[in-house]
Amino acid sequence: MTASALQEIDVALPLRKWQRYSDYKPIGLPWLPKAPTHWSAKCLRYVVRFPTKGEVRGLPLDTLVSFVPMEAIGEYGGLSLDQTRPIEEVLNGYTYFRNGDVLVAKITPCFENGKGALAEGLENGLGFGTTELHVLRPGAEILPKYLFYLTLGEHFRKLGTAEMYGAGGQKRVPEQFIQNLKHPLPPLDEQRAIAAFLDRETAKIDELIAKKQRLIELLKEKRQAVISRAVTKGLDPNAPMKPSGIDWLGDVPAHWMITRIKHLGSIRYGLGEPPERDDDGIPFIRATDIHAGVIHAAAIQRILRSAIPWQRAIVLQEHDILVVRSGAYTADSSIIPAQWAGSIAGYDMVMRVKHANPVFVGWVLLSNYVRKEQLELESTRAAQPHLNAHELGNAIVLLPPLDEQRTIVAFLERETGKIDKLVARIEDAISRFRQYRSALITAAVTGQIDVRGEVAA
Repeated sequence: MTASALQEIDVALPLRKWQRYSDYKPIGLPWLPKAPTHWSAKCLRYVVRFPTKGEVRGLPLDTLVSFVPMEAIGEYGGLSLDQTRPIEEVLNGYTYFRNGDVLVAKITPCFENGKGALAEGLENGLGFGTTELHVLRPGAEILPKYLFYLTLGEHFRKLGTAEMYGAGGQKRVPEQFIQNLKHPLPPLDEQRAIAAFLDRETAKIDELIAKKQRLIELLKEKRQAVISRAVTKGLDPNAPMKPSGIDWLGDVPAHWMITRIKHLGSIRYGLGEPPERDDDGIPFIRATDIHAGVIHAAAIQRILRSAIPWQRAIVLQEHDILVVRSGAYTADSSIIPAQWAGSIAGYDMVMRVKHANPVFVGWVLLSNYVRKEQLELESTRAAQPHLNAHELGNAIVLLPPLDEQRTIVAFLERETGKIDKLVARIEDAISRFRQYRSALITAAVTGQIDVRGEVAA
């Protein structure tokens, strides 16, 4: 654990100035100079244990247990318990836990993001899940709910992150970090009061976050409606209309052409698996790097130039359109901006528009009438969503004259830009709420605030 990592831990009081304890004593921890006088500091190895499967090996093999993959574990608490399996199927190869155990994700970025839960309501009181979990069983000196909150504190997450081992996306927090972590502990009745206080206060914060997330959903729905209306009805409410001949599309501007995507340009497939990675190499843009018309730079991989099969590779140009072929985001797409020209396309499809304004076509592909009503329906014929070039090319599109395409592009960039700014402001507020939540937890479980009188308040 590095000194710099320790110095980053902020256990200052959170936004509201809660009451402090009257007396503190030095506790001898680099990341926490003082704790309440009546608290004691102990290594977690002495107050928690790590259960083994030997406890359940004698159970009937048809005993049903809860099955918990990583996606079923919430950030900052919560378990989705909609899956069960016979113990015979999960006894080998999965992590065992039972009601009252505390689960902590060990792998990046799940650990840093606060994935963890207090196991409750398990089928027959038992659960098995992803191997990327640490399971902590509270002993007599620590309550399960208090231990759960301890593992959610920003101090715990930052200290654990500093102890991770491995490379890249495979870094993990070792069990030894938890065993060796020395932490201040209050008496059991005080742990109970702190847990009740945090239950109440975090519920308030979570409710505020949920309201803001719903507002974001409404704004995104409005954004989608603005796009779909502009590229199907145009901007002139008085324009003469004609039947499109398509039930779900209805009337369209009379002077617009009805055509198919394949008549607007070429569609090609990118590479499959990326060649050898190289941090100084050429950007390799994949489906996971785009979402709702935006390329997210943070996760883009770079690949070794000399390992690229150039005869098959597509070097992306500005205004190419990358369309997702399969997976959860099938039919999503993004225009390639100038900054990513020269990148290599991944597994997905690349459309190069020749007979229309490419940015207008990019907006069309994001609209409900193309993505939802056509491409996503085509892609879900099999269990795994998949879209091919033939299906993409056959999608019906409406094409106004070029000058009107440019006008619509300018309108959409302006109007969606306003919505995007609002969404960014709300997301920033959510981030601050989460930071406050984590700081409040840390302050409570390290004794930096005295909440014993707050529960009944």
